[in-house]
Amino acid sequence: MVARAMHTQASTSARSRGFSLIELMITMAISMLIAAALAILLMKVSETNREQFKVSQQIENGRFATELIGTDLRHAGFYGGFSGLPAIGGALPDPCDLTLLPDGDVTAATTTSPLAFPVQGLNAATLTSALAIPAACQTWIDSASLKIGSDMLVVRRFDTVPLIDLEATPVRASATPASGQIYAQADTVTMNLKRGGGTAIDKTMAADGTASTLLRKDYTQALMGAPPLRPTIAAYIRKLHVYIYYVSTCRKGSGTNGKCLSADDSVPTLKRLELGAPGGAPTMTVVPLVEGIEFFKIRYGIDSTTDGAVDSYTPTPALADWQNVIQAEVRVVARNVDTSMSTDPKSYDLGSGLTYTPSGANAYYKRHLFSQQIYITNVGGPRER
Repeated sequence: MVARAMHTQASTSARSRGFSLIELMITMAISMLIAAALAILLMKVSETNREQFKVSQQIENGRFATELIGTDLRHAGFYGGFSGLPAIGGALPDPCDLTLLPDGDVTAATTTSPLAFPVQGLNAATLTSALAIPAACQTWIDSASLKIGSDMLVVRRFDTVPLIDLEATPVRASATPASGQIYAQADTVTMNLKRGGGTAIDKTMAADGTASTLLRKDYTQALMGAPPLRPTIAAYIRKLHVYIYYVSTCRKGSGTNGKCLSADDSVPTLKRLELGAPGGAPTMTVVPLVEGIEFFKIRYGIDSTTDGAVDSYTPTPALADWQNVIQAEVRVVARNVDTSMSTDPKSYDLGSGLTYTPSGANAYYKRHLFSQQIYITNVGGPRER
């Protein structure tokens, strides 16, 4: 009995003595290795999530940029019922010279109207050269604000939504054209441009003949059997849009008229100049659209045989060919706004023999190339018939 008691006491003592110092050190070392492995794993997961977010944002930005440009190009040359284009003058117009947009009629014989060119482009010959900024556009875009190597695109069209629409739900039977904004009406042979006067008009108001109020050429409504009511002579009144797309060197310029300064960020951003009248007179306004757009290049599809099919592509159409542009091949390089841990080893084909290969610190931004061919329906469509 005594021996058994001594054995039980010894066993209890052995079980309660705990870890030895060596065992404790081994356990702590293993725990530290596991903790380090978990920390590395969490860092890798976090880094992967950040990279995936950057990629998702980059893809979304690139898609949005191409879709935005594509939507405007598809509507380029929408001039209501006007059945043709004004005549081509001796040179391409300065897209920012608003004195070329008359306060009055434009016909097929007019040779000074920028509306002769639904689409107009300016090309940077290489990825390291800047295009020549039109003189009137230099009020809003200077060499410090324009991304070297990127093109500029000008789109002219009417708004697809008329000011007054008796078929809309709810019916828009009256409207107030913004003061100074340019509006248009068009029948098959004449397009009439007029500055809004800031006063209300309705479905029965005729032209009042004053320069400060929107001219309404016979807009008397007639009941054609049953509703809806339709204009019988002149077309609906629509706002004129002039959009000039370009890649800027910053997200939001703090300089005069939105120009980029050295103190601004250096994130390349797709912007556009928009025709408007914020001060009661026609002017252009810089509107940032999509950040992280690094390059924007275009080739134009020329229909030289006027059959509605593209015969050739070029980044620099001749003057006489601009009215034959029925398609545009748009290439956009979207990059991450922030750098990544690894470099971008790819090269990007921007068309016309131009290839972009990131290098140096610039290679730590990941990129994606978006390409889209856009048919200019209002120019090419009528030729197919």
